[in-house]
Amino acid sequence: IDYAKFGEKPQPKTEIIPVTQTYITTTIRGVGEDDTEGTKDDFEVTRFSHIIAEQDSQSATPEKKIEVATAKKESSSTRSLLLPGLSGGLMGLVTDSSGAVLPNAIITVTNDGSDLKYSAKTNSEGLYFIKGILPGVFKVKIDATGFKSSVVVGLTIASSRISKLDITLEVGSVSETVSIMSDVARLQTESSTIGKTISSKQITELPLNGRNFLQLMNLNPGVVQADISTPRLREYFPETLLWQPNIETDKQGRAQLKFKLADNITTWKLSLIGSTVDGQIGSVETDIRAFQPFFAELDPPKVLTEGDEISLPVVLRNYLDKAQTVDVQFKPESWFKLLSPARKRSEVKANDSTNEIFDFRAIASINKGKQRVTVIASAASDATEKTVNVHPDGEEIAETAAGVFNEAGTLEMNLPLEAIAGSVRGELKIYPNLLAHVTEGIEGILQRPHGCGEQTISSTYPNVMALRLLKSSGIEKHAIEKTARKYTQAGYDRLLGYRDASGGFTYWGKGNPDLALTAYALRFLNDADDVIQVNGDVMVEAEKWLFGQQKSDGRWAINEYYKDKEDTRRSLMYTALITRAVTSSGMVSKVFASNLNHAFTYLEKELKSLPEPYSLANYVIAAQQAAEADRAKWAVEELNKLQQPEAGGNYWALETNTPFYGWGLAGRIETTALVIKALSADKANGGSGDGAIGKGVFWLLRNKDRYGVWLSTQATINVLDAFIAVNDSNKSTTESSAEIFVNGARATSVTMPPSNQLVNPIVVDVSKFLTQQKNKIEIKRLSNVALASAQAVETYYLPWSSSMATQAENFKSGTKRALRLAVTFDKNSAKIGEEITCKVEAERIGFSGYGMMLAEVGLPPGVDVDRASLEAAVKEEGWGINHYDVLPDRIVLYLWPRAGGTKFNFKFKSRYGIKAINTASILYDYYNPEARAVVAPERFVVK
Repeated sequence: IDYAKFGEKPQPKTEIIPVTQTYITTTIRGVGEDDTEGTKDDFEVTRFSHIIAEQDSQSATPEKKIEVATAKKESSSTRSLLLPGLSGGLMGLVTDSSGAVLPNAIITVTNDGSDLKYSAKTNSEGLYFIKGILPGVFKVKIDATGFKSSVVVGLTIASSRISKLDITLEVGSVSETVSIMSDVARLQTESSTIGKTISSKQITELPLNGRNFLQLMNLNPGVVQADISTPRLREYFPETLLWQPNIETDKQGRAQLKFKLADNITTWKLSLIGSTVDGQIGSVETDIRAFQPFFAELDPPKVLTEGDEISLPVVLRNYLDKAQTVDVQFKPESWFKLLSPARKRSEVKANDSTNEIFDFRAIASINKGKQRVTVIASAASDATEKTVNVHPDGEEIAETAAGVFNEAGTLEMNLPLEAIAGSVRGELKIYPNLLAHVTEGIEGILQRPHGCGEQTISSTYPNVMALRLLKSSGIEKHAIEKTARKYTQAGYDRLLGYRDASGGFTYWGKGNPDLALTAYALRFLNDADDVIQVNGDVMVEAEKWLFGQQKSDGRWAINEYYKDKEDTRRSLMYTALITRAVTSSGMVSKVFASNLNHAFTYLEKELKSLPEPYSLANYVIAAQQAAEADRAKWAVEELNKLQQPEAGGNYWALETNTPFYGWGLAGRIETTALVIKALSADKANGGSGDGAIGKGVFWLLRNKDRYGVWLSTQATINVLDAFIAVNDSNKSTTESSAEIFVNGARATSVTMPPSNQLVNPIVVDVSKFLTQQKNKIEIKRLSNVALASAQAVETYYLPWSSSMATQAENFKSGTKRALRLAVTFDKNSAKIGEEITCKVEAERIGFSGYGMMLAEVGLPPGVDVDRASLEAAVKEEGWGINHYDVLPDRIVLYLWPRAGGTKFNFKFKSRYGIKAINTASILYDYYNPEARAVVAPERFVVK
């Protein structure tokens, strides 16, 4: 019928009828390496479902859909598959040249690279739909009685997508072939009688998520949906896919957790530990396998130096049953220069792999510079992207300046002429109140190492502080609440791993419990119990263990370093610290009431003859917590006498190492913060001391480091705790604006929130305004505004020729550089895969400090470290090396060097060719990072 002459084609009526379907689900599992079913290494290969019966509301009996016992690999028109998560589908409409639908047309879909085959028939409306097609490139043939066959080749079926192919058949017996070219943006039609080109703009994608079958079948007719250009980009490669500290089940014991699967081609190990309200515990492990039959591996170095040259292999892995000719494209970027062609062609055999090498040179510094490889092949394609950090060839130097201001403030910074051009970065951070330092500390302290028990507590503590602030302020919802609660729970869970069976806590989860660390853990647990659920038995056992170590006169006795002789000064400090910890909950078990009284009596006697500010401050805080403030009034007066002026502020000196090995500047910060906390507690109980508190706060603000913390984790926690105790007495409930000027030029303006809010600092990038001279940063506000603080951070790179790292073994005695580090290699030229031996010597010079040091030994880019050699070094050195972490560009070692220092070797080998330098090596005192030594990098050639 010519509807153009006789009117519109009538549309069929549509009625939605409820349908009940019955499925059989088939799961294929592997037995794992032990070849035994039902053990932990079993894994799931795949899962799919068949519809075996279907009954609608108008039918008396179910309609049988498939004979399971006779099901064949080839799909029949009666077979209906559920669409698995990794599969795709094909749908469309078959018509004749007049536009009339063709029922009972046969659609056959085959994969040339395997024997996979799928088929279906069009229904009475000419529609067909095939589900469950595994991803790949297919040939589609459409047959109908009395019509020419039509063949479409090169059709890509992608996972989790529906391809839509509408076909018009011509009357006759000559077949027509349509080729979909994956390497050009066009569809070419070839026939013995017809030739035509279909525009790539007609190709559309039909995502499956959120659609049902009826919606798909009612889409407007179009042409093939296929990935003929860039395939889906893989760019999300986390090392840990999921960390969920807590998830609660419903009354039936069920819980659901949704998360994004990464782009890694790997098998993830999922471990789950569950507990019931009555204390029963269970655990389970399973695997999540992420796989595709063809993919490209791109593994560039994560850190490079300007000038490094890399011969980077791209590994092509083909798990298909058919060889592939592939087109490999390395995308150019501005931060590197390609030294080889950007596009190469390669042949990858079936079930095999091959490499293509791309040479490039890093020519500009960048943070998270992108490198992308796209691989286009006939049967499957892939695209992957990784990031690289590139820094200048020199030593990074950081300078800070800080101050407090009302209407206006000025900060000055010097930039040396030797600074490498383009390496200068500057930012201004404005803190509307002291609490803004707490919110910054949540992220800032995570940049410090956190491998031991003390670091685990300290990295978590700012989150506890923030949550307690929100709770005390009656704020139920805040931007940082969710993150802070997550970090708190994770830190608490990690801390339990450092607990000894005796109830005390160890630094490394092994060895004997430590008095200072157990006291710190008890204080943390008491505070954390206010915001998350903490096991009360853990706190009770820690308190019991601490009092179990106490002497009859109330002290906790500590020996001198390396000697079997008591150090009375250290015993005094430890006793004050532990007394503060056991009173942190506001009460002590009645069993230990007399023990606590003995501790106070001992402290009062000894501190009056040895008024050391660290111990005095802990004693005052403990007395306040125990509701005995009056007995510490004399100690408050003593603290006011001991303050020392410096650059407009005041600090309190430290005569020895703290129980956490702090000394030098970090030790003074730790002590000053404790004193401010003590004076603030006394002020809250009617005392005075605004002048000493204010000058102490100013001194602390001036000594904040570039990371937004105070040198060490222990010092940082004490500062934040002090700031919370002080808070701002000059509160403002209104917003204000501030203008920023750099060297007289207006840089920008910012809006400052009310000072009574818990907010993040305001960060302004001033890099482009800085010059290689004396820089002046000014902040100007309206009058009658609350007190605020600011910090300017300036970083730059110095050429190695101007750095102290070029000195022999990089040794300089004195307070700041009382360390020696030597790093040497047995060779600087090697072949790919050839071992290189690194020799390290680390030593503390003199007696300025004691405690843990961190050695960061720099590695060349793209090397694999021989962990067996590291384990041998740890075993040989005993307690000299407590722990190590292998990072992409360095090895971090936690050292307790003995007399004469720590000496050890380890080995590594390169995965690919390089002409590059290693990362600089650094040795620093963990609890006083200003004491450090730096060794300049060396050049390596690997072919």
